[in-house]
Amino acid sequence: MLRGLLLSISILLCCTMTGHSLQDKVLDYHFDEGEGMVLRNAASPDYQGQITSPVWVRNRHRNGLRFDGKQTYVEIRKAENLRLGGEFSLDCWFNTDSTPGGNPSALAVKDGAFRLLVYPTEQQFLLHLLGSKAGQSLYETVKTPISVGQWHHVALVYSEAGQTAWLYLDGKSVFREKADLGSLSESASPMRIGLGVSPEQKRYFKGTMAGLRLWGRALSQEEIGGIMKDEQPALSSKFHGDEDLLPRLPAAAPLEVGSSKQLFIDERFMEAKKNVSLMMNRPRRLGPVVLPDQPWESSEIGFCSSVLEFEGEYRVYYRATSKEAGAFVCLATSKDGEHWGKPNLGLVEFQGSKANNILFGDVGEATVFFDPNGKPDARFKALCVLNWPDPERGGLYVYTSPDGLRWKASSDRVFPLVPDTANQAAWDTRLRKYVAYLRVWNPMRKVGRVEMEDILKPWPYDRSVKPYHIWGEDKVPVTSVEIPTVFGYDEQDPAPSDHYNAAAVEYPWAADSYFMFPSAYYHFPEPPIGKYGNDGLLDIQMAVS
Repeated sequence: MLRGLLLSISILLCCTMTGHSLQDKVLDYHFDEGEGMVLRNAASPDYQGQITSPVWVRNRHRNGLRFDGKQTYVEIRKAENLRLGGEFSLDCWFNTDSTPGGNPSALAVKDGAFRLLVYPTEQQFLLHLLGSKAGQSLYETVKTPISVGQWHHVALVYSEAGQTAWLYLDGKSVFREKADLGSLSESASPMRIGLGVSPEQKRYFKGTMAGLRLWGRALSQEEIGGIMKDEQPALSSKFHGDEDLLPRLPAAAPLEVGSSKQLFIDERFMEAKKNVSLMMNRPRRLGPVVLPDQPWESSEIGFCSSVLEFEGEYRVYYRATSKEAGAFVCLATSKDGEHWGKPNLGLVEFQGSKANNILFGDVGEATVFFDPNGKPDARFKALCVLNWPDPERGGLYVYTSPDGLRWKASSDRVFPLVPDTANQAAWDTRLRKYVAYLRVWNPMRKVGRVEMEDILKPWPYDRSVKPYHIWGEDKVPVTSVEIPTVFGYDEQDPAPSDHYNAAAVEYPWAADSYFMFPSAYYHFPEPPIGKYGNDGLLDIQMAVS
């Protein structure tokens, strides 16, 4: 929901070491610690990595370590004792950011033995291998397509027996060169990840790493393909850190708040933090508070509910459906929000009697809001879907009421598309405009937003968008990208899922605070695996702005 481009890299190193067989993992860094300044070696207690300025991130499957391109890197000091042999492989998953001025950034370096750097802007790699034979080395730049912000897999392989070096990108050979280097040079330098040979040159990597291993073998192309197949799924979703999910106040920028209440719903008021995290309080589950116990509720109740407070009384406007007469909008009231009653309104006749809590009928989906900007005879408004599936008349209409009880229907269509859910509208006191939150299909269900000066006149939308028909070309289309999408499913939601209702509200007791309680729709498998089509569970989430 909340969204900057996230850049990720995962590194896997493989090389021959004196005294270790292929089955012995000498270095096995998962980058999955999620905290701290030590990169643990799962293969042995030796060769722990020391992290400078770590920024831990995570996706749906695992943690990762973000490198900021300025000061983050890993140093493996005991790697000074590593002696590389004649069979060497270095392969990396990476999704890199561009670097200023086209400068290279280091993936992994052991000075005097090997270097692998990437030029994201220049679309090339720099590889450097130093052999034990006097004066023998391989130094090449390899031009090959590298997409910033897209996952790639690169593998550098050297075989003394074959006297050949290879570079593979995404499993394909992009470089092959005869190289009679002998075994790789013995170097007493530490090994660095994310920083080049000389810190003064500032060859810092900018991206995120998620794994590094060191073992002994010149990998074949088939083995590289197997690594890609095994590890790519865990890297498929985006990595998120606290700074991605929560906007931060610019350093040292004062924010005038006066004496008004402020909500800590994000890190807006935190310039720095340590051992502090924002937690959502667990809601208290009450269970059903309004039950379908009346004849006009014989089919179902609850869809398109609107809850508001008016003159010391809580009201819930809800949709009730009877098997005989279709759908109605009804009213329940409460003094405490827990215990609800259904007032006898005497407004609409049902089966020969007006002794009921029905407000009006003959609508599809409908929601109600109190309008502090409305005229005396229109202090309450209802946003209604009418005339489905007629393409000439189907869409959104606005009803008005002076008291929320006696309603005046409107024949003016304000929106000629049908967002087929419990859509919402409200007067935004900060913007001094009306704002509506509607369902959009983009491509599955998400939340769109539209602003207007006058809610009773036709609303703005992009008329150049090709209509999206989910019920057939002869029926009214749904909303797709005619209005901006402001909330939707992402990598943190299970697939397949989308969001059914918005439930957005401007918090009235603090400035610049909005909440949304969207209902995530978790789909059951479609037939023949599942029993029903378009079926699943709804779960309530929370979003803030």
